[in-house]
Amino acid sequence: MMSDLAALKERIAHTHLLLDLIEQRDVLTPEEVEERLVLKARLRHQQRALEETR
Repeated sequence: MMSDLAALKERIAHTHLLLDLIEQRDVLTPEEVEERLVLKARLRHQQRALEETR
């Protein structure tokens, strides 16, 4: 079973990947713009949680 810290790091990596995929697009749909904002907020929350575990 994966530790909480390892799982959090995996979620952060996954969120980074999703953001990278969206940001590679030249033109974003309104839905993609909204998803990018959600992902950025999620990433900030995940990184804050990671810092608190250290």
